[in-house]
Amino acid sequence: MSLTSFSRGPTVLQLGILALFVIGIGGAVQLAGPDETDRLGEASDTAGEILAAAEAWQSENTDRGCPTLSRLMSDNQLAEDARVEDPWGQRFSIQCEDADIMVRSAGRDGRNRTSDDVRAGSNLSS
Repeated sequence: MSLTSFSRGPTVLQLGILALFVIGIGGAVQLAGPDETDRLGEASDTAGEILAAAEAWQSENTDRGCPTLSRLMSDNQLAEDARVEDPWGQRFSIQCEDADIMVRSAGRDGRNRTSDDVRAGSNLSS
C-alpha cells in the first residue's frame, strides 16, 4: 500500500458503516427518552391521585394526623388495587406538616431527597 492510498479519505463502505453506527446510537437514545418521560408523567399522575385521596381523608379526619397508604385504602379513599408504587417499583410516601400534605416518589435512582424525586403537594420545598 502506498502513502497516496491513505490520503484519499474514507471509503464509501466506511462512511456507510459510520452512518449506521450514528443512526443506531441516535435511535437508542430516542427510544430511552420517551420511555423515561412516560414514567415521569405516570409517577406525577399517581402522586396527584394519592395526594387528592390524602387531602380528602384529612378533611374528614382532622384529629387523626397523617394518613398512610394502607389507611387510605382501608378507609376507602383509595381503591384496594390502586397503584401505590412508582414506575420504578418504590412505594410512594405521604408526609404531613400541619395542614400541608406531600406525596413523594424516590424517582428513578430510588433515593429520597435527590433531584429526580417526584413530588405532589402544597409543601414542595422540602
